[in-house]
Amino acid sequence: MLINYLGSIFLVVIAAIGFITVYTQIDYSTKQKARTNHTLSQARLDLPQTIFVCLVLLLLRYLDSGAQVYLHWVLINIRVIILVYANLLAPSLVDFIIVQILGVSLFYQTIMHHWWFAPLYIISCLIVYGARWYGPKLAKFGSAVIVVPPIIIGELFWLVTTLFVNAPVAIGITHAIAFFWAYLALRNFDQYQRKDQQVIARLTQEVQYDALTQVRNWQTFQNDFNARYAERKRGNQLALVAMDLDHFKDINDTRGHLMGNQALMMVGTQIKAHIHGYSEDYRFYRTGGEEFAMILPHTDLARATEIVTECEDMIRQMPVRFGGVEISITASFGLTMVRDSDSNPTTVFKRADHYLYMSKRGGRNQITVEGEKLAR
Repeated sequence: MLINYLGSIFLVVIAAIGFITVYTQIDYSTKQKARTNHTLSQARLDLPQTIFVCLVLLLLRYLDSGAQVYLHWVLINIRVIILVYANLLAPSLVDFIIVQILGVSLFYQTIMHHWWFAPLYIISCLIVYGARWYGPKLAKFGSAVIVVPPIIIGELFWLVTTLFVNAPVAIGITHAIAFFWAYLALRNFDQYQRKDQQVIARLTQEVQYDALTQVRNWQTFQNDFNARYAERKRGNQLALVAMDLDHFKDINDTRGHLMGNQALMMVGTQIKAHIHGYSEDYRFYRTGGEEFAMILPHTDLARATEIVTECEDMIRQMPVRFGGVEISITASFGLTMVRDSDSNPTTVFKRADHYLYMSKRGGRNQITVEGEKLAR
């Protein structure tokens, strides 16, 4: 019998660590794919993680349907741990609601036989979800304090389950211990993985700035444009520019990657300085390869067109020198304004990117403004 109890604790801990390992990988892969595909919608970034949590909960419920008593309580404890910790993982209130509605419905089929169980459960989840607000205040007493509310909730769950759902006392004690151990292991492992990714990000300078050009990178562009897009809903004008250096692959192939890097660095330095001369709120980003973007808040179409025209002229007249060789470069641009009809930031970016493509297709060294080539 002791072997069963120890085995239960072991399975719960291992399952919790396995869950957060896969979750972290999905989260990281989703962000990497979003960077590659230039996805700005926060909902699309959060969806894979929420789907994963829901699928794991459904799988655990399915396995529980034919499980023996010993495994039945193990599967319930794993679900409780995931549901409690998912409150911290939930990136938005919508994701929180989706996961917890599923959690309540699944528990109603098994152990929530009393009417007060569901509201007590939801209140407990809200307490944990609220850690994103009260957590910083508790953190001054030590990071360990933040784990106290969810652990208390987990221990109370097994106390209530033992008293009102007729779980054997030995089972209740075993899984209370398992919850405590597994939750600490889960949080520590999660924090370790996230710190490891942060260290990697710092070493590769992917936190905010592109390592080569020292302008802001795609991840920062994504965050900044989402924020500016939200402000635009309050009536502020917002212009977005997509930009691409022309024939950049040919430069790399014929002049070498070092010459290509020199071109990128010069464009990054000079264009950033130029637009900052207009406003400190203007931002310039390297969004990938030879691709760049500008966010021009509080700017109407006429002024944005003037700025882009100056940037095009500046690049065309910019001598790029490396190793005693000098070359000239040009760039193509797509300019659009955020519209009331736009459903999300991705819609705006794809439109600017489409206008950029029109400039490239029209012979390069062109500016396309709201679908019309700019006469030069």
